[in-house]
Amino acid sequence: MGNIASQAGAFRNPEITVQKVEVCSISLSGVPIEATLQIFNPNVTATLEGQRIVYQVKKASDETVIAEGVFNKEFTVSPRKSIVITVPMTLKYGGMGAAGKSLVQRGKTEILVSGDVTFHAALAPGGTVTVPYKGELDIILSEE
Repeated sequence: MGNIASQAGAFRNPEITVQKVEVCSISLSGVPIEATLQIFNPNVTATLEGQRIVYQVKKASDETVIAEGVFNKEFTVSPRKSIVITVPMTLKYGGMGAAGKSLVQRGKTEILVSGDVTFHAALAPGGTVTVPYKGELDIILSEE
């Protein structure tokens, strides 16, 4: 059986998973998408206060950057709990090239989503922690 007393005092970084990316619509200025991140707080006593999410989206084929930015959103992750955050992004047409063609012709294209999330946590060293995340997945064009 694990030693819960020792786990309570040691701060552990949250675990961040990119669950999915969906196309919201297609407009003349770009392709609005939403990336869904699941954030799990493994700490027994530390509440995490999320402050901002930095993101970058690249084409998987050649790693051309097709979206990047900062999503300032405050959220709370209770100890031993998970939450899901939806991050709005807009893909730039200029860098999409073959990825955009694949999205239109096949209804999907492979991308890399990465970045980091900054949290305030009383038990974290210095009171703040920035945790990277990364996921490779398909954007799927909805047929609705």
